[in-house]
Amino acid sequence: TGPTDDDIMMINFLIDSGFPFIVVATKTDKLSKSALAEALKSLDEEYFAGTGIKTIPFSSVTREGKEQLWNKINEFWN
Repeated sequence: TGPTDDDIMMINFLIDSGFPFIVVATKTDKLSKSALAEALKSLDEEYFAGTGIKTIPFSSVTREGKEQLWNKINEFWN
């Protein structure tokens, strides 16, 4: 499913405040690869088109996205 109303409210707050951020799409292990690709595309097109906001797919079960997320965190702090 997509972002909740609270997610959208927080994203709008962060955009308006100028805070750098990324979106972490969790529980990606619950989707097939094709469903995940479609969900990420939908997020990008419906919510983040033209914003430059990056979405990282992440699963705590399979650890997918763990390295990419840590790289972004380190990039921000360095």
